[in-house]
Amino acid sequence: MLITVRGEVDIAGHHEFRSGLTQPLGGPHRSIVVDLKGCFLDLDGIGILQRAAREARRVGKGFRVVSTSSTLTKVATVAFPDLLPLCRSTLETALEDLAAESGFGNHRS
Repeated sequence: MLITVRGEVDIAGHHEFRSGLTQPLGGPHRSIVVDLKGCFLDLDGIGILQRAAREARRVGKGFRVVSTSSTLTKVATVAFPDLLPLCRSTLETALEDLAAESGFGNHRS
């Protein structure tokens, strides 16, 4: 499942962002890709993203983040190190990585 986030995710958007990430975790999709290109996440937003990644792992789903934000990379390196290995710079790379992880070919679910 592809979740595309645009604009800013700050305190006003945390609830909607959290809901948008957690609802698919109970669904039929084998993996979740969160596309954050062109999006700004505040520190709490990055924390929400990491909690969703942990929950995805717990329920056996693949999880990747697409972002070219150096800020996300820097913050994840220091405060959310579990998130950093899940980040990719392109959607294609994220999909290829999930396909290789799951043992499937073209993985677009």
